Amino acid sequence: MELMSYIDLARESFANFIAIDWTSIHFRELLFAKQAGYAIAGLCLIKILRHYYRKNKFSSKDIYNHSGLLIGKDSRPGLLHKLVRSAAALLLVAGTILLLMALADPYFVLSQETDRIQTREVVYVRDASTSMGFRFKSSHKSRADITQETVINLIAKRKDKHDRMAYIVFGTEADVWSGFTSSYESILFTIGNAPRIFAPPGSGKSYHQGYFIAKDYTPADNSGQTNLHKGLQSAIYLFEKKGSLEITEAMQNDPSAKMRSVVIITDGAADQDPEPQFIELKKRRIVPYLIFIDPAQDIEMKLNPKSIKIKLAAKLRYIVRRYGGQVFMATDEDSPGKISLALDRLQTIKIDIKAQAKESDIYYIPLSLSCFCYILAILIRITTSNMWRVV
Repeated sequence: MELMSYIDLARESFANFIAIDWTSIHFRELLFAKQAGYAIAGLCLIKILRHYYRKNKFSSKDIYNHSGLLIGKDSRPGLLHKLVRSAAALLLVAGTILLLMALADPYFVLSQETDRIQTREVVYVRDASTSMGFRFKSSHKSRADITQETVINLIAKRKDKHDRMAYIVFGTEADVWSGFTSSYESILFTIGNAPRIFAPPGSGKSYHQGYFIAKDYTPADNSGQTNLHKGLQSAIYLFEKKGSLEITEAMQNDPSAKMRSVVIITDGAADQDPEPQFIELKKRRIVPYLIFIDPAQDIEMKLNPKSIKIKLAAKLRYIVRRYGGQVFMATDEDSPGKISLALDRLQTIKIDIKAQAKESDIYYIPLSLSCFCYILAILIRITTSNMWRVV
């Protein structure tokens, strides 16, 4: 009776599997299942190669001589045995495929509600060079502290704007810490965990000198430069390779449309003129906005009065305005609100987003079939292991 129950369960699972319209099925973990499949295929390939290596190294006669079996026609596997054993192998393959399908976590959507929203794309490019650990003038805060407050306040003001946001941190190199996301919580989490300052190991020991006052920084040996141009190059890459296809198409159809912006937060002390990157931004109708930290550059003047960083800091504000952007001061408490209003003036595109959906999980169907295939394959292997042997 118990065996019949298992058979009925297997029959029901198979019927459900056949009845499913797999073209309408979605998978939550498809990438994971593919990676697991590649790993299993690699292991199988190694086993096959090992088998043929051993087969070529040892002759069949040697194997039979050491097996205790008689050498003759009756002591070798026949056609029926090979077919049965092959069926077991096929069941193992089928069971593995079904298991991978279950790991992919299949489901189908019973019903779905969508909201129509207006969106634009904004990339935040933040300076995390060593100079951001310098004291902010007339205060006991570092420039990075002022930056952190400004960025968080700006993101908070745009919580319900449905922007597609990305986050880049630059010093000597530029790192994309977040690709485009519309999640307010996700971008705040990224900002909270991304490096705020890159500085050489031991920089905290210069605290008494009054220059580098930040105690919390990310040690980096190659942190001596401020390459804003690399941060802007990374932003251009994100727009081109990861940007919304709908926004790209809308901007192609309307040559005057501006739906993308880059918000730069820096003290302006760059090591290389970023004007070529601003030219590229303008070609792509990406509007630059600058939040300027400590424009007086008083510490840089003390450290190196002839540094190119000082000249570029003064030039940066001019470049931003020249290429269609605006400049805001970090000392202005209203800057986040003003930048938010400026971003609101960008054109938007209307898109549908999934607001609420009822989903039905079906991973248990391929999983149960996979178990039946494995059990049947194991039983076949066990019961047929000695059926052809004559001793």
